[in-house]
Amino acid sequence: MLDWSAVRAAGAEQSGGKAARLAQLAGYGLPVPDGRVLPASLHRQWLAAGRPALAQWPPLVAALQQLPATWRALPLAVRSSALAEDGSEYSFAGIHASVLGVRGEAALLQAIAEVYASIDTPQAHAYRQRFDIAEQAVAMAVLIMPLLDAEAAGVAFSCNPANGRQDQLLIQATFGLGEALVAGAADPDEALLTVALHGPHTVEHYRVGRKQQQSRVQIDGRVALQAGGPQGRVLDEDSLQQLAELCRDVAEALDDTRPCFDIEWLRSGGRFWLLQARPVTQLDEALPPGLAPQGGFWSNGNSRDVAPYVMTPLDWSSSRVLVNRLLTSAMRHCGYRPHPGAERSRLFAGRLYLHLSLIQWEMCDSLGVTPAVINELTGGYQPEITPAPATLRRRLAIGWRMLKLMRATAGIRRGAERHYRQALAEVCGWRQRIHPGISDDALCQALLQLTQQVDANDSLHFLQASGGGSLSLLLKLLDKHAPGRSHALSNGLLADNPLSITAQQNLQLLQLAALAGQDPALAAWLHDSGRDNDNWRQRWPQGTPFGDGFAVFLDDYGHRAVYESDSSQPRWREAPGYLFDALAGLVRVDAAALTARRSQQAQQAYAATRRVLPWWWRPLLRPLVRQCALELGQRELARSGIVAYLEPLRQLLRLAGERMVQRGTLNEWDDVFYLTGRELVQALHGARGGSFAALAADRRRQRAAWQTQQLPDVIHYGASHAATPPVAAVSGELLQGLPVASGRARGRVCRLLQPADGARLQPGDILLAPSTDPAWTPLFLKAGGLIMETGGYLSHGAIVAREFGVPAVVNLPGVLALLQDGELVEVCGSSGTVRRLEQT
Repeated sequence: MLDWSAVRAAGAEQSGGKAARLAQLAGYGLPVPDGRVLPASLHRQWLAAGRPALAQWPPLVAALQQLPATWRALPLAVRSSALAEDGSEYSFAGIHASVLGVRGEAALLQAIAEVYASIDTPQAHAYRQRFDIAEQAVAMAVLIMPLLDAEAAGVAFSCNPANGRQDQLLIQATFGLGEALVAGAADPDEALLTVALHGPHTVEHYRVGRKQQQSRVQIDGRVALQAGGPQGRVLDEDSLQQLAELCRDVAEALDDTRPCFDIEWLRSGGRFWLLQARPVTQLDEALPPGLAPQGGFWSNGNSRDVAPYVMTPLDWSSSRVLVNRLLTSAMRHCGYRPHPGAERSRLFAGRLYLHLSLIQWEMCDSLGVTPAVINELTGGYQPEITPAPATLRRRLAIGWRMLKLMRATAGIRRGAERHYRQALAEVCGWRQRIHPGISDDALCQALLQLTQQVDANDSLHFLQASGGGSLSLLLKLLDKHAPGRSHALSNGLLADNPLSITAQQNLQLLQLAALAGQDPALAAWLHDSGRDNDNWRQRWPQGTPFGDGFAVFLDDYGHRAVYESDSSQPRWREAPGYLFDALAGLVRVDAAALTARRSQQAQQAYAATRRVLPWWWRPLLRPLVRQCALELGQRELARSGIVAYLEPLRQLLRLAGERMVQRGTLNEWDDVFYLTGRELVQALHGARGGSFAALAADRRRQRAAWQTQQLPDVIHYGASHAATPPVAAVSGELLQGLPVASGRARGRVCRLLQPADGARLQPGDILLAPSTDPAWTPLFLKAGGLIMETGGYLSHGAIVAREFGVPAVVNLPGVLALLQDGELVEVCGSSGTVRRLEQT
């Protein structure tokens, strides 16, 4: 006989999904009644023994003696918990038996016999055959719990099962026990709520059941009628909001990446209790009617550029909102209503994917941006959806929205630098206000205000998400007049323009490296693997060229980091070691050659473009190119502004984590990253009896397991068909990708999986990386060329590579496995080819 603690240790392999989840929730401090479980191994022993009479079978008799003595006078609930039951794919809803109101040893043995027998019924066999569940994998655990005196009961869905919306909850409630509701014999009250991030949830409707029907309940071994309660509403407003919050707690605790659960609940003594929680199976996507029949796909072609790692629960709880705002910013500015409740980002095994089929549909429907252009700008090898028919009415609507968008966002673009400086000023104010003596309430309020400030910064959201409009126009123009050369020409045209903030940041590093080249002591310190990174101010104090220069760099860019979208990563102001490593590798880089290369590429591209463009386009070429560079630069600027808020957020999180460690709520301060935002506030306020350490530990283990998994670049559902090539090879020696930065370079491959390994990259090497965020870009200064497995024309690596004139080819699936360290290759950033010059 297993108690909840033993069930958690044994796992679902012994207790089944139903009991395992209840034990899990109990361990997380959520309201689960006490329970005991007869493990599946006991059922297997009983089968092996020839199914003896349970009352005469010593192992079961001995197990039942372990039930708490206080339970002997109580009515019990005896419920199935088969190993295949309540899984992510199969629910077995209504297939196996449950018996309520069981009193006495004889009735308990009879109830266990009924539960055991229910695994062999025709409907159970038919269900397993339908889903091809192996019979030898079938075994039954039995869950035994006291039967609570129910004032009300029901089921709740932490999503809307009718349309797939995850921003809604559906609650059904009836007076008394909920068995009649589960069996379909009662007409329940039904409430639909739309989830609010902060404050009470919006009740979309509350329908009072027409009749609270009588339900048949087994009590003391007899079938009796349980009369319904008084007519009227089962749940008042306060109870409804309380239950909705509990449902969110349960769903997030069980799966913070996709919290969609069917939850059985009961209210007794004015308190809500949890009786069951199982994943909602076969949940449809919330899609526009025109897209739904096509199926769809999720892609990490662009998201790997921002978050190539397994995301923490804390980051995901805020990112799923932020990413949605980013991706719908242009639509909202032009007056287009994005599909309500649709998910535009999701985690698969902890990794970020974008709902690119939905994005293709909405961008085409709202602004006429074709799926092909979306694919080219974002990167990845995913198919193209079939857009809505281009009727005259639709084309006129798109034109009108384009005008509205240009008018609505012109001021944002003109004030981009001001919006950025304002964000940095706000961040500076936050950093100065945070102090160790801040109260718990003030700390929670600060976390809420900081999050709201980021969510409300619509200007930065728009600038971060846009940047492809003018570039798309330029590519379309070039492709019309120079077919097959549009990328090569545009790459060169964009090479010599005002630099983005990311490129400026790297040139500032290059200037600091030049100081090191003139100071042997400084150069030696930078190359010393045992240097004390935190002691740099004492080593190079104020008044020294390097000390002053590095302090200025940190003032400008200290809020950035390696994998800077991950709030668990220390900022450069906090941990500058990566910068010192980068400086050591930049000492021998020639800045003048870099400038000359950019200028030469631009001159050649302008000359070639003028030869192919009609005369009336030539005067407009430079303004269009400048606008492209401006939009791409503002994209980088906005990213820097958004991630700046993560620096004071880390300060607040460290304070919160350290306090909770002192109180025993968490084991380590950085366990805070393994709580969602809501859970973090609850933990600070002492909710759930402080039982958050187990939750954080379980999520750490889950993330570590996900880190080892290999996932496809594109994940399809519905009628969608895979379109991802296995590798990027055209032939054995030639690879074809997307050209994003012009020029040709020949060199040895340096295969890096993370920027921290950049010391291995030698000047002139061809950098081979899975994807690149701004932390990789210092390596571009010494790389001869760049190859990225993923990425598109708008990726950060592509933007900076063009600015530095580094030949770059991206979007070559499988190239990390195909090319090895030291292999000689030639990269052509004009044609998008990588040629293998020798085999290793």
